[in-house]
Amino acid sequence: MATDCDSSHMGMEPTEAQAFCRVSVDTALEILKRSHQEGRPARLYDIRDAASFEAGHYPGALRLGPANLDEALGAKDHETPILIYCYHGHSSQRAAGLFAEKGFVQSCSIDGGWEFLRYQLPPA
Repeated sequence: MATDCDSSHMGMEPTEAQAFCRVSVDTALEILKRSHQEGRPARLYDIRDAASFEAGHYPGALRLGPANLDEALGAKDHETPILIYCYHGHSSQRAAGLFAEKGFVQSCSIDGGWEFLRYQLPPA
């Protein structure tokens, strides 16, 4: 189950089990900013293939793939916001759903994926 969320809901409504959020790039960036300010930085995952990740990714993003998926899903802290992007925002919904099913209460897929997020990269 997916819902749209905005950055005013750091609890990422809804809080029911197996729910994840779909957020815009602007909202995702606001969540990243706010979570850093609150001392609980969100985890930003890039689920594109390794070559695409190496060619460019959002600063601070971690590559999430088959080799480290179980470790990420097994993290003890289920309160830290999880933001996930792929190429266009479709596959990331499935990944966000996996985190929600494991009890992560703030699991969000970024709509538009890397295709939208790359235009918001901070200056080098």
